[in-house]
Amino acid sequence: MGKAAHSFSEPAQPIASHGGGSQLSAGLERIAQKAQASPRERFTALAHHLTEDFLKETFLRMNPHGAPGIDRVSA
Repeated sequence: MGKAAHSFSEPAQPIASHGGGSQLSAGLERIAQKAQASPRERFTALAHHLTEDFLKETFLRMNPHGAPGIDRVSA
C-alpha cells in the first residue's frame, strides 16, 4: 500500500474547534477533518503541531481527580 505524502506545515493559527470552544491550530483542525474523511490514512511528522501553548492548554483541561493511567501516574 502506498503512503500518501501530505504537508501540513503552515504556522499554527488558533481557531475555535468544533468540540467545545477550545483553541485548536488550523493545521490540527485540517488533520482531524482528513482523519475523519479517510480513516485508513497514515499521518507522520505531526510533532511540529505540539506547541508549548497547545500542551499547556491540554494539561489544564485534564481532570485532576481522574484515575491514573496504566503507568499509575495521574496529573
